[in-house]
Amino acid sequence: MHWNYILSGIYFVMLVLVCLRIIFETYSSTKAWAYLFLCIFVPGIGILFYLAFGINYWQQKMYTKKEERMVRCWMK
Repeated sequence: MHWNYILSGIYFVMLVLVCLRIIFETYSSTKAWAYLFLCIFVPGIGILFYLAFGINYWQQKMYTKKEERMVRCWMK
């Protein structure tokens, strides 16, 4: 099997997963469309740009800490 088929398959799966994440986790529709167009029309750079700047890691970290505190309080 040729390597380009394998790499194309991996890229396609990664593109689909990133697009699904954009659709389900971006609340602003214009922002979601912009990220989708960027990921589809500028393939490698678009996905890296979304992963670097499109996901709010601080917000996820805050909710994780909040959940941990709630679980600790609930377990007492």
